[in-house]
Amino acid sequence: NFQLWDRPNFEPICACIPLREMESGEEEPVEPGPRSAALLDTGPAAGSHSEAGAARAAFEGGDQASAQEEKDSKPSPHNEQGHNEQVQMAEGKPPPPLSEEEGFDNQSVLADEQFTQERYDEIKAKTMHQMIEDVSDKQQLLFLTNQQADLLAQPDNVDKLFGALDINHTPKLLIVLQWDGGFQRQMAGAGPGNRGINEHERRHGTFVSDAESRDAEARLDRFMLEVLIPMAVQTNAIVICDAVAEFELSSSFLRMVAVQRASFGDTLPFFVMAITDEIHCFYVNSNPDAHWRAVRRRSRAWAKRDKKLVDLLINQKMMMKCHRYDLSVDAPMVILTDGIDAKRDKALQRGPATRLLTSMIRHLTSKWTLPSIAFRTGLSGAHSLNSD
Repeated sequence: NFQLWDRPNFEPICACIPLREMESGEEEPVEPGPRSAALLDTGPAAGSHSEAGAARAAFEGGDQASAQEEKDSKPSPHNEQGHNEQVQMAEGKPPPPLSEEEGFDNQSVLADEQFTQERYDEIKAKTMHQMIEDVSDKQQLLFLTNQQADLLAQPDNVDKLFGALDINHTPKLLIVLQWDGGFQRQMAGAGPGNRGINEHERRHGTFVSDAESRDAEARLDRFMLEVLIPMAVQTNAIVICDAVAEFELSSSFLRMVAVQRASFGDTLPFFVMAITDEIHCFYVNSNPDAHWRAVRRRSRAWAKRDKKLVDLLINQKMMMKCHRYDLSVDAPMVILTDGIDAKRDKALQRGPATRLLTSMIRHLTSKWTLPSIAFRTGLSGAHSLNSD
């Protein structure tokens, strides 16, 4: 430490210059910084008392600024959050989404969004606006949520459903092909953990041998060609069948209609509705060439429900025990219900699909006064249409 004397008044100004050791053991003064250099300047620019006072003020002001910077750099409870956000922005991190902000009521927004979607689905179902989608040049799809199926099952709305269908002829008969089981393809689709079906049934169905199983299927095809299809043509019938490819009764009818399609021209002389709610059996069928996957890719309505269906249906129990089914490629009009109870967030709820089928049959037989005939074969389930 030493004193500098300012000319001409010789006012003492204190300065401190750090020293460093030289190799010889002596100490060499370190080059002064900008502030020290201003104080050490003895040239003409530093020759007045005012200049010396300014230099001293600059020195003292620099020390105060350093102290303030050090104080500001310390986080406080008031500016810690802002400091963290500044650090995040400096590092390129975006601010948190609104759903993660403190004090934001995320649950009410999600509830409003769900309510809005439900209202939108309700309006679509009641008006049938753009409900039917073309999923191929030979197939249409009406994909329904459980809520929409219940709405369409109401007497005031079921007539709108039939009004949206492309029924080109005046029908004189209703033909219903019921669910069937016991054929080889249906039993072979059982999951590996389904112990209710043995190896023989997986290979031959409920028949004694593979030859007998194939013969039964051939005779069923012949019945469709010689009896049922001519009946449907003659009466311009409405045919309600199953949309699952592994259900042999409906599958045989649809397959034989496809064989004769060229002879019918551009329009079938009867109308076919293939209905199913076996969507859970589609989701466990991981075959990349399965037709249901192609239909799902082309359906916006199905795509909107896909994530929820995956979340509720894909689990170890379903993959092990559930049958692996596919959607029929030969069905010209498919009505598929998703089976999800939105309020309980639960799948495999078949009540709405059953009520819709019941309402459709009642409407055709009472309002349209159509006579009806039902067929079943194999291990058919004789369930009441009034049950869920």
